[in-house]
Amino acid sequence: MKSLVTGLGWDNSLRVESRSPSGEKVVAVINPGDDFSISASAERRCVGYRPPGGESLLPCPEAVSDISSHQCPNCFNRAQNLPCLRCVGDYCRNPARRSECVQPENHGLYLAAFAPGLIKVGVAKWHRLNNRLSEQGARQGLIIARDDGQLIRRSEAMVKSLGLRDRVSPQDKLRAMSVNCSPEELQEELAETLATLQRRMRSKWIEPFLAELPDHPPLPHTRLLEVANLDIHGQVVDTVGQLVIIRDQAGEHLAVDGTSLIGREISELDKEQGANYQMALLA
Repeated sequence: MKSLVTGLGWDNSLRVESRSPSGEKVVAVINPGDDFSISASAERRCVGYRPPGGESLLPCPEAVSDISSHQCPNCFNRAQNLPCLRCVGDYCRNPARRSECVQPENHGLYLAAFAPGLIKVGVAKWHRLNNRLSEQGARQGLIIARDDGQLIRRSEAMVKSLGLRDRVSPQDKLRAMSVNCSPEELQEELAETLATLQRRMRSKWIEPFLAELPDHPPLPHTRLLEVANLDIHGQVVDTVGQLVIIRDQAGEHLAVDGTSLIGREISELDKEQGANYQMALLA
């Protein structure tokens, strides 16, 4: 049966949410050791939108298809997320979502380490910090500040202005996962980064503490797959955030970026069918 992938999440494991043709919500949990045999469509469809204050994803009213992303412009506007994505904490640009954001100490600032020399800064709602860092695929994470959403965004913008990145690409994550390093090495680098930030800026710092994250052993050389029109068999080796690492029938390690499945129809692949996929070359 085909289903439309509508989102990803993390709750101790990577969760892939989809919608059946009848509109029923389907959740698949992906863990190491699982079989991974799927066929994904070339075409992407709009998954709909979640309105301000709403908990459920609403289907696209126009049922838009054949788009380059997982959301059409109209549904993107209906969700009213863009001002929040651009927020640097100077003032609230999105009154429609202010009540979700500006509450006392409901957000946290974190540092995520992927490999020596590869650290990013990020923010998340306080109750989702562990899950957010797990979704990022971080090997170590340090929670360093707590405030309301607007002020935490201001702190994040200041950290970025001091030279720390706020994004890590799937390719960089794969490269990082091939580096063999100890948890203590990453923790020491996180502590040194925090000490530098505390000397150079003001924020609502807290006593820092480490996030509880899955253990990711180093990976051998792993290639990123182009997801469009993907047919593949394999066994899950690991889930590094939203990357699913599989070992195919030839023993090669490959990676599927789960975010690129959102908006595509997927179905279980008959194991008698041959694999069909293309590689994305890594720079």
